Amino acid sequence: MEQWIVDVHSHLVPTGDDGARSIEEGVQLCRRAAQHGTGVLYATPHAHASWGQYPLTPERLARYTETFPVMRAACATFGLELRRGFELYPGALPASVDLRDFSLGASGTVLIEFPGFWTPEPDPLQVVWDEAERAERAGLTPVLAHPERCGAIVDGPERISDFADRGWLLALNALSLDGRHEPHTRETAWQLLEDGYGDLVASDAHRESRPPELDWAHELVAARLGETRARGLFDGSPLERAVDTKIAA
Repeated sequence: MEQWIVDVHSHLVPTGDDGARSIEEGVQLCRRAAQHGTGVLYATPHAHASWGQYPLTPERLARYTETFPVMRAACATFGLELRRGFELYPGALPASVDLRDFSLGASGTVLIEFPGFWTPEPDPLQVVWDEAERAERAGLTPVLAHPERCGAIVDGPERISDFADRGWLLALNALSLDGRHEPHTRETAWQLLEDGYGDLVASDAHRESRPPELDWAHELVAARLGETRARGLFDGSPLERAVDTKIAA
């Protein structure tokens, strides 16, 4: 199978978050991704706020530094290019941190998550907006993860237009497309796509119950929205355009 899919969001490198627990488990899941057409996969461990479940402690960062090159070498043997990244919760990192150190490889982008349904944030969209602007000031294009899993977007999908109009990329989760995530995410995900929003679809793979395959999701989108639209959501081309736009600027 041709390995053409680019997956910008996964938790398959062990770091002590809720993703893969061991290198062996992570490699097995990465192999499955490759067998289903993924050629590039970004490892994006959680960087939660200090009150969250998985803040990016020195111990977790050290583990990532240790396990990533081992897994990258293993993945190369079956044609999968593993790239480094993080999934940043808005405001999780101190103001003194250079966000470029947490970017999605050399893509000039950074993955920032929309808070989910259960969050202490009084205005979850504002904290995403603030973090995205911080990323722009660092010279990065924000990639905003799973907007369809944010309660404020589920309640008002039209609010996503402000983020899209800024040129920020929206990365939906594949498991939202067939309803395997929380209630209402399927309806919201398809509404966003049918309204022309959404730039990428990612696995957000964690483990066996949240698998890394994306070929089925591509087929699902192609059947509903056409192959041209579907291809662009899975081939990583929005990341390339983000780089081109910055070079032109």
